[in-house]
Amino acid sequence: MSRIVTRSIYGASLQTTLLCGLPYVLVPNTTLNEKFNVQAGVLPQNGAIPRIRYYAIGEGGHRTLAGADGVPYTSPVPHNGHDAALFKHIPFALRRLDDDFTAVERQRYAMRKIENIAGVDYAAYYLRRIDTDGVTPLMELITVQDGNRNSAPFTPTSANLNPTPLDVPAGGAIVTSGDMLAVSAFLDMALTAADVEELINVALIKYENELRAVISEVAVVAAVDQIVTGLGASGTSINYTEAMAATVVTFVAAYHVLPYTQDGLDLSVNLGDTEPLLTVSSS
Repeated sequence: MSRIVTRSIYGASLQTTLLCGLPYVLVPNTTLNEKFNVQAGVLPQNGAIPRIRYYAIGEGGHRTLAGADGVPYTSPVPHNGHDAALFKHIPFALRRLDDDFTAVERQRYAMRKIENIAGVDYAAYYLRRIDTDGVTPLMELITVQDGNRNSAPFTPTSANLNPTPLDVPAGGAIVTSGDMLAVSAFLDMALTAADVEELINVALIKYENELRAVISEVAVVAAVDQIVTGLGASGTSINYTEAMAATVVTFVAAYHVLPYTQDGLDLSVNLGDTEPLLTVSSS
């Protein structure tokens, strides 16, 4: 099954804001900060605009069905473009305050929230940083011939700077050809064996069942990094980088049972867009 990818209207709004050079406006009921009550309503400093920096994971993007023979199987539950959060977020880690991440380890995470589970305070981390260094958008020409889809790099020529209109005969019309141009950018969100172990530990703490360590939905998140102060061990205060105006720009359906992938998990998302090419129909 190909991945189901849904772009959010909030990501489209951020894109338009960036391209038009407009000031960022925090729209109520659109950020993960509000959902988790972490720096909710706090505007990014110095007029910064959220950019893709993090991703979130959840376990609510699937349902279990049964075939005619009674054998169960999982089916994806897709998101709508107006959704502003995952169906059921899960933290990447739950750390006791006296065994929290070091300052260096914490740099990989954000959306830190103190949660009490069975009388114990934990630091829950709901966002993980995406390394965008080295990410290069690629332009491609996608053609379909005899039902086969082929992709090749698209290189503009002088003809693209001197376009000619399609010659439409009398009674004809301009239609899409089935071919398209695409821009893609692959974001690496791989989880190491240690990361998977953290997630299994989350399931053990929350549910006392490691098989509940399932990822069935992923969200790519735009945010602004900002230094904040929060609660540390024994009532102390710590400074760390938090995600401000954290906005989901893209949802991706997935299904991974982590106890079966303890060597690590290769997660990646291809961001971009497509535009159909036009041709002339004589009828």
